[in-house]
Amino acid sequence: MAHAFFRVPDGWRLPPHAATEACSPDDFRSRSAMTTQSTPVLLLSNRLEGGGVERHLKDLREGLAERGFRCIIAAACPSAEIAAGRNYLHLPLYRADGRSKSIGGLLRSLQRLHHLVRKEDLKLIHAHSRYAMFVAFLLRLMHPSLRPVYTVHTAFTDMRRFPFYPREVICVSQALAEMFAKYTAASSRRRLSVVHNGMALPPPRSSEADTWEHDMCSFLFVGRLVEQKGLHLLLDAAAQIKKSDRISIVIRGSGPLEQSVIEAAEASDGILRFDGYHPDPFDDTGAFDALLFPSLQLEGQPYVILEAYAHSMPVLSNDLPAIQELVKDRITGRVIHSQDADAWSAALREAAAHPGTLNRWGSAGRSVVEQQHRLDTMLEKIAVVYRRLLED
Repeated sequence: MAHAFFRVPDGWRLPPHAATEACSPDDFRSRSAMTTQSTPVLLLSNRLEGGGVERHLKDLREGLAERGFRCIIAAACPSAEIAAGRNYLHLPLYRADGRSKSIGGLLRSLQRLHHLVRKEDLKLIHAHSRYAMFVAFLLRLMHPSLRPVYTVHTAFTDMRRFPFYPREVICVSQALAEMFAKYTAASSRRRLSVVHNGMALPPPRSSEADTWEHDMCSFLFVGRLVEQKGLHLLLDAAAQIKKSDRISIVIRGSGPLEQSVIEAAEASDGILRFDGYHPDPFDDTGAFDALLFPSLQLEGQPYVILEAYAHSMPVLSNDLPAIQELVKDRITGRVIHSQDADAWSAALREAAAHPGTLNRWGSAGRSVVEQQHRLDTMLEKIAVVYRRLLED
């Protein structure tokens, strides 16, 4: 019944407005003829907004091609970078506001995915959000031979209530894996793999950046400007900093709290600066001494921390379980065991008073990426999961 309900007529094509921002199914067919030795994989997400999941999917699409997998990204709200790339399918999952999910949009998305599965003879579907996992579940009602895998990028307090988890699950941190196993029903019947996020290392930070005389200690925040990211902690802490502390804080990002950040910057006597959205927020890392990560939400394994480490920047963060896997107190940065502005302002002053220590922590952070978070290692481990699914 489900298959008949979602049956797509032969000759169905993407509507004209979608063809301008996405590859059509015919594009996929012509490309697959050139890459017959590659196994097509559907990377499915609900919404991409320039964050860590988008970066993860882009790395998979580019890196797994060398390992025999041709990845097609399907999602809503694409960034220009992904939409302009190869192997991308737009899914109209949301209403015009870009936030409210649409039943009609879900059905149209299933039509497009159904058509893609038939044309590409897809074998694997890799979901990267819970809503994407639900879409994958519905798609498998039409195509039972699809082998599903789900990557847990972040934790949810209601994990146990979701009934659509596939047998193969990847977690990006050990803390997420433990939480998933603890709170998810029948987790013992699933194959749970921990695959840490990885990244390509940039050139080492210039030694001049570590030896120049510090007139000011500069801290950087990068991320969405929302309450969950702990912006109020940062703004309140900045309000306690004095000119004599010789501290500057730069905020880069966009989001609902943008006006609050602008007002705080205007009242900070130059201590706080708002740069707005920055397409490459780490392109001038030599100007900064440390990254600030005051997030309050249940994070997985943030790329922004790995990016800071790769550029030899230490990190000051809250004491979330998954973050403590990355940030080792007084080794690669500071773990602040209190979610209040007084603790944050004190930590900022202490860090600013010891620039040599910050340099040492930053070097240790880069070593963490070199040893545990290389992009090639992540790609190979995910390829192993794919091969295992194909052999089942």
